[in-house]
Amino acid sequence: HRSDEAEEKYFKEILGNEITFARKTEKESTLETLGKYSLIATIDSSLGYEAIALGHRVAFFSVRGSTLRDPSLNFGWPAKLLRSGPFWTNDAKPRIMKKILDFCLTATPKEWEFRSKPAWQRLIIMLGGVTVNLLLGFFLFAMILFTWGEEFLPTKNLKYGIYVDSVGKSVGLLDGDKILSVNGKEVENFFKISGEVILSEAKTIQVDRQGKVLDIPIPEGTTRQLIQRKGDPLAYPKYPAVVDSVSKDAMFTMDKLQKGDSIIGFNDQPIGSYPELMDKKRDFKDKEVSMLVMRNGTDSVLVKVKLNKEGSIGFYSKKPGVFLDFTVRKYSFLESLPAGVKKGWSTLIMNIQNFKLLFTSKEVKASESLGSFISIGNMFDAGWDWERFWSMTALLSIVLAFMNILPIPGLDGGHVIFTLYEMISGRKPSDKFMEYAQMVGMILLLGLMAYALGLDFWRLLFK
Repeated sequence: HRSDEAEEKYFKEILGNEITFARKTEKESTLETLGKYSLIATIDSSLGYEAIALGHRVAFFSVRGSTLRDPSLNFGWPAKLLRSGPFWTNDAKPRIMKKILDFCLTATPKEWEFRSKPAWQRLIIMLGGVTVNLLLGFFLFAMILFTWGEEFLPTKNLKYGIYVDSVGKSVGLLDGDKILSVNGKEVENFFKISGEVILSEAKTIQVDRQGKVLDIPIPEGTTRQLIQRKGDPLAYPKYPAVVDSVSKDAMFTMDKLQKGDSIIGFNDQPIGSYPELMDKKRDFKDKEVSMLVMRNGTDSVLVKVKLNKEGSIGFYSKKPGVFLDFTVRKYSFLESLPAGVKKGWSTLIMNIQNFKLLFTSKEVKASESLGSFISIGNMFDAGWDWERFWSMTALLSIVLAFMNILPIPGLDGGHVIFTLYEMISGRKPSDKFMEYAQMVGMILLLGLMAYALGLDFWRLLFK
């Protein structure tokens, strides 16, 4: 090409005839072209980046704009840096360009390239990003505990027992049961029972039923049902449905609810708890229903109301903490640090177990468990809550650390595997192998991202 010939003449006039002007041909790959030379002088930054990645020394001459007096022709980096540096320039002066070549020719490998470092040093550097993500997650969990503490409902404090819907009943649980353990293991936090059933693929659950301890077998398919519920638990804590306040938008057609009313009936059926009321009303959106309430502890009053299109009755109940004893733990700054590490580590173990189930469990399906940035966005509430925001940030930092250390070419974990191979065998994988490995890794990662994004769009459009 005429432009190639002009550039070759230009550089030879400045640098002499000691250079070889390499034109790109279709007969060889860029990798093969670069492999012929120990020093690359380039005006094409993308080619220079490839050369650096392969460990070559590169002199960047982004001089078109200077020569033609048109800054818009400066190509990418280092155009936005200073006009000249140790191995780049935007200035077409022969003295500067020769100075840069001299540096590139005389610089020792240790001064120049990452790949010349001992394998153990490169391994430490490769693990830096993963380590920072883990430490950030640990630190955020620690600061969350220090700022807000920790509140949870101990399983042993469910004095009214549990309420179960269709999934809980299919397992064999009944209203009023008190859960003692899962697979013989006590679960301190009641709201972690469903997670324990999923992660351990539990076979039995132990309950106290009217004073008798029963060992209930968990039927096959329960794990998948819980995953499909997207956060709804196996059982709910049972507590009275007592009105705390009434919405001004409530559409009462006969009498109305008042603060302190206890709802004990719904459409002529007895109601024993607030979770039961929420379950019963699901099928009555935009319809009129009747409720029997106990007022002032003695009077029975019939109230009728039309539910709105979302199925809301139009009242706020008293919180479960009014009836059940929640545990609140406060942490000093020094106490929060080991507690944050413990919580972060348990979060990492949980993610590893989740990932393992994708390959080992018949009930865990990738199509129901994977998600893209859309699923991540849905994890955050519509309203702003600092505690939840930082909790989700800490969780995502831990998840990112785990995903990045997976042994897939293109991720840090892939580089770690190749470096460990080098340390054990005493020789590096060939450049050709590394090129193909990176291609396979990128295809795999891009395919996985496309699959996860497609699943999210499917859920949004058809579910």
